[in-house]
Amino acid sequence: MFNKRGQIVIFIVIMILIIAAILIVLALRFRLVSQVNPPGTKGPQIGLQFEAGIKECIRNDVRASFSGESLGAEVIESEIKLFKQHQDQKYPYLCYTQSSYSACVNQFPFLRETYEKEISANVKAKSKDCIADILAEAGDDGYEVQQVPAVEIVAQIKPDKIDLSYRQEITITKGNDRLSFKKFDVTVPSNLNLFLDIATDTVNSEAKYGNYDQLSPMLLNPRLAIQRLRVDDSTLYTLRRDGENFRFATRSYYLPPGLY
Repeated sequence: MFNKRGQIVIFIVIMILIIAAILIVLALRFRLVSQVNPPGTKGPQIGLQFEAGIKECIRNDVRASFSGESLGAEVIESEIKLFKQHQDQKYPYLCYTQSSYSACVNQFPFLRETYEKEISANVKAKSKDCIADILAEAGDDGYEVQQVPAVEIVAQIKPDKIDLSYRQEITITKGNDRLSFKKFDVTVPSNLNLFLDIATDTVNSEAKYGNYDQLSPMLLNPRLAIQRLRVDDSTLYTLRRDGENFRFATRSYYLPPGLY
């Protein structure tokens, strides 16, 4: 009986030692794999730096699409052809009529979609040079660069941010090291969603009543400022929040000269 129990104990100890040895071998192998770049891959640190550079190019162009004084005047200029010029600034008409004594007509029923499309077009046009510079630096460092010309960009305006997906196949190769990308996703903090909501409410009110009460949204959003200015036959709106501006104009229930 004792010999049988002893054999069982020895067998259990041997199994434990075997399992422990296997775990040690796997751990050492995992450690080596994580420290050594296998053929056909690129070092993770350089890969992260390359990806970060591309994303920063895209992120800066997204910011330039809606920040500061560029907002409204540049982003949707390809869609909006009517502007009110005032003190060297352009206010795009979101609601407009040529007739006297009549309500304005909403020029962009799908304003959010218009901005998403124009931001995408703006990033596509302006990011080329910045990305080309990063790829040129990779070439100067001895990497072979392959870039598919086709670019697909999708911008989504969401509460407090803009999400943008930039799709383009880029591959850099040096010896056995190879790094490939197909998609770059960036997120940029933004008040544009709030601005567009207020602009839509303003247009709806101007189209119906020829006026808009800007006090209510400011009470709901303490950091929001809405400036409403009557200039000639137009009403100019400037929205401000956290350093971002948004400008637009309306022309509704226009009174002929001498009556306003």
